[in-house]
Amino acid sequence: MDQVAHISGEIDRASPEPYYLQLSQLIEDAIDRGTYRPGDKIPGESELCRIYDLARSTVRETLRVLEDRNRIRVVARRGAFVIDPKGSGWVLQVADGFFEGEVHNNQRNVETRVLEAKLAPPSGAAARALNRSPETNCLL
Repeated sequence: MDQVAHISGEIDRASPEPYYLQLSQLIEDAIDRGTYRPGDKIPGESELCRIYDLARSTVRETLRVLEDRNRIRVVARRGAFVIDPKGSGWVLQVADGFFEGEVHNNQRNVETRVLEAKLAPPSGAAARALNRSPETNCLL
């Protein structure tokens, strides 16, 4: 089934409202209706350009607006996915991974504290992973 068929409405070429805002509203309406839920991929740039007869730059601006409104997350070479702005941001696994999605989508800060650092021989699994002999001290 064609994904764009779920986005109802048309671009009003006579309206003073920019095309990218009209298209972003059509997509937001589809998200609000539940046509696209968190984690769902929305139609790609090329498909939106073709169906709505819009320039690629217009569609890219639409996606930027939706991302700024915290409605979608654009993942390079994978597409645009609906996110849950009220949720934890963990609903979508992207190429970056869950951790990066949480940091990006929810603008969380990450802090690291070293609790202990010492030189010691690594365990068997760690020695193999580090390609070290178990007798060689490593910073743990």
